[in-house]
Amino acid sequence: MSPTAPWPPGALDRPAQPQQMLTYLDQLGEWLGQRRAELDRLDQALADRPDPATGTGDLVVALSVWQAIQRRYQELTRCWDSGRVGPVQLRQLSQLIWSRLDDASAPAGPLPTAASAQGLSVNLPEACRLSDALTAQLTAQLSLTALDGQASLRLSGLRAQVERLRQQVELEPVDLRPDWRSQVDQVAGATAELTAAAGRGGDIGGRLGPLEIQAARLERDLIVGNARRRRVAQRTAQVEDLRERLSQRETKLDALVEQVRERVRPTPKYAVPHLDALGPPPTDEAELERYGARLEMVAQAMDLVERANRAALDDWSAAGAELARLRLRGRAMAEPDPQLASLADQAEALLSRQPTPMAVLRPMLDAYAAALKLAPAPAPDRTGSSDQAGATDRVEAAPRTGRP
Repeated sequence: MSPTAPWPPGALDRPAQPQQMLTYLDQLGEWLGQRRAELDRLDQALADRPDPATGTGDLVVALSVWQAIQRRYQELTRCWDSGRVGPVQLRQLSQLIWSRLDDASAPAGPLPTAASAQGLSVNLPEACRLSDALTAQLTAQLSLTALDGQASLRLSGLRAQVERLRQQVELEPVDLRPDWRSQVDQVAGATAELTAAAGRGGDIGGRLGPLEIQAARLERDLIVGNARRRRVAQRTAQVEDLRERLSQRETKLDALVEQVRERVRPTPKYAVPHLDALGPPPTDEAELERYGARLEMVAQAMDLVERANRAALDDWSAAGAELARLRLRGRAMAEPDPQLASLADQAEALLSRQPTPMAVLRPMLDAYAAALKLAPAPAPDRTGSSDQAGATDRVEAAPRTGRP
């Protein structure tokens, strides 16, 4: 039987004592060695059969699950570091025990093939129980046992498996439990019947193997279904969180776009995407993944809308700052030019319009700046006016950073 984890999955913030972790690692290492020896013996028994191809696929799946458990055991051993651990390391050990062994997304049906075994989203305790079920199924198919073929010990294993099945059923949704309980009760009833028959000295060898296969299939279905629901629930929570954040961002973007429409013309051509068009998150796993991908596309579109509208506002602010600098230079001229003053007043009037026609204002500011460069420089005097003009020249010579 697979080792029991030293703390439940909900106790990640309350890690067990180091002694519990040491005991668990010792038991897991011993279990891995025994299970590998058992699989090697099953492999040899399979090779000795007249038709060795029968059961090869199941053996490959069982070995793949064992290898995944072995890799996680090695990660646990490295993190354990011969007992040199503190609270942080104990939490990491807990995460390694209760996190998925393989994040690869692969379709996981009730009977996984060798290609899909690595994609089962199960944690370490579930993988150990899945290995128990697979090994029991192989043993029954080859008419072998791990306990020297004694029927009583096989029945004892079946009774233990029935108890595991009952515990696993309690993890199912409430509306699905009656059907699963009916199947478990069927296995339990058949086990009790075989136990009674064996006690009366009856031959139960022909019926014991099919019952072990049925129990192994049922346990595998329960493990895979629970892992799939947990994965869907986690993904649903992620999608709902992203949708909520995008919904809040949508409100802010609508306000930003309205502000830009009131202030400048022309406005950016991008529209704010609205989440109502997507509808609520689906419950199907495949549809949920496609829904999440569409949400990511909405987030990218919102980035584009925000950049474009903020650039338009920045351009409007930069135009106001540039006009102020140009007016300062105009006031520092040796002889005021009425035409330049009129040009500045026109630019000021355009900037004050709501919305501001930026396509007209920008060329006017460029013309104003060019005219100022051609105007005569102010005559130096003792009051420091030449210093003021020189400072204005430096302001004019500096690059305009406000324009995009």
